[in-house]
Amino acid sequence: MLARISTAFDCTAEQLWAEISRPASLRFVAAPLLHFEPLVAGDLDGEWVVGETYAVRLSLCRIKGSLPRVPPLDKLV
Repeated sequence: MLARISTAFDCTAEQLWAEISRPASLRFVAAPLLHFEPLVAGDLDGEWVVGETYAVRLSLCRIKGSLPRVPPLDKLV
């Protein structure tokens, strides 16, 4: 199965590229589930740099510590 999703943005291609070139855009889109915290202050400010490596602390739903244990799928059915 192949699913295609498209979105129309009310802006120019240049404006869209300027927005998605910023780490803040990834943080905004991922925010409901993931939180990226830079390990180096200011590392996620500005624009992405091709070839640059970014050290981040990744949190799931901003939960710190251990997650509750989930039973195997065959036990849930």
